[in-house]
Amino acid sequence: MLAAWLDRTGKPVWLPDDADPAWFSEHTWSWDLELLDELVDGPGIRYVCGNADNVALAWPRFDRAYLLVIDETTMVTRLDNPGRDHDFGRASGQRTWLRNWCPQYQQQVTALGAIPVDARQPLSAVVDAITGAAEQARQWPDRR
Repeated sequence: MLAAWLDRTGKPVWLPDDADPAWFSEHTWSWDLELLDELVDGPGIRYVCGNADNVALAWPRFDRAYLLVIDETTMVTRLDNPGRDHDFGRASGQRTWLRNWCPQYQQQVTALGAIPVDARQPLSAVVDAITGAAEQARQWPDRR
């Protein structure tokens, strides 16, 4: 698994259904950097979609990173979508934490140099924005 919840000692833990902001302050969602290295090693374009609290440590592994920017209203609407494949963010404590986390995360990765993409758009437009920019960068590497 590329990412997991970890306690302060680095031991993997399960996210409890009733996790609240206090729980999140004692735990971190982190990428396994060794596995990430294996996934991104080699020629060709790789797309890694997701986030992690240790994103700054992972940053040097990427030539380019995109930030899918959404506002709180969009986030809540998507969290409430009954067709989602998981329940993270539906419980009130998780939702409270996400409301605080999202703008902080967006600010952090923007400061790291992420390229913002308006993710309120239809999915096809978001994909086109990312893959089109990646293709352009591949053709003209000095135009980043």
